[in-house]
Amino acid sequence: MSYTAQVILAYITRYKQAHDGIAPTIREIGDACGVCSTSNVVYYLDKLEAEGSIRRGDSGSSRCIEVVGGAWIAPKEVGA
Repeated sequence: MSYTAQVILAYITRYKQAHDGIAPTIREIGDACGVCSTSNVVYYLDKLEAEGSIRRGDSGSSRCIEVVGGAWIAPKEVGA
């Protein structure tokens, strides 16, 4: 997993912990993780999904991101 993907996964996990399981939007992820393009955020989300780290709902909504493992246990702190 690339460094940027690790940072994004850690951010999603922390966000969900702080917001009762609600996932951040693609724009929020990009702003927080220093990824300027929303298409690049989608690229990393696709990679995380392919690796089995996250699942996304059929609607494609960024608020439907589920961290695999369910408890949103933060991965080793990366870029915190």
